[in-house]
Parts: sequence; structure tokens; C-alpha cells
Amino acid sequence: MSFQKRLVTQFIALSAALALSACADGPTPPPVSTADLTARFDAVKFWDATASTTWNSRAITLLGQRPPANAQAAVSRILTYLSVAQYRAVLYAFDVEAGQKLGASAAALALAGTLEK
Repeated sequence: MSFQKRLVTQFIALSAALALSACADGPTPPPVSTADLTARFDAVKFWDATASTTWNSRAITLLGQRPPANAQAAVSRILTYLSVAQYRAVLYAFDVEAGQKLGASAAALALAGTLEK
């Protein structure tokens, strides 16, 4: 047997031995017990609790009641503006928590957060 054939045979045998020994380990159990993974139906759902989902639902309802002329572009634009306003409200809320002064926009933000359907 030539040196190259013997080297290739040894390499294949070594690779097979490594592959078989690597698969000898058993599965690792999960770090969390399965009792903690069960669904809790009394938990608050994120789609019921946040102001942004409420505002999105209101906007979609209004758009369904009075569809604009150029529906796809207008609806996309309206929902984009709504998302930008929500993002700015979150940034403003973080600024208020950091101790910055409240201005007139704080009253508008507080009023917007308290409006009901």
C-alpha cells in the first residue's frame, strides 16, 4: 500500500472514530422544568394591554368605515404616521422619566393615553 493510500485510510478511520464518539453523549435536559412552560390563560396578552395596539385597532376601524380614495397608499401612510407618533410618545416618556421638564406636549400625550373607545 502506498503512503498516500495509507494516509487517506487513516484519515477516514480517524474521522469516523471522532464522529462516532461525538454522538455517544446523551441529550442534555432543559434547564427549566416543563411545569414552567405550560400556558397560562389568565396571563395578560400583549395585544390587549398596550396603548399602541389599541390605537392601531382604532385606526384600522376608522379606515374600514371611511376608506380613502387611494386606499393602499393612503392607509400605508396613515399607519406609518401613527407608528411614528407612537414611537415619539415612547421617546418622550423616557425623557420624562429621565427628569426633563414637561411641556404642553405632555398634556397632549396624557390626554391621548386616557382616551377610551
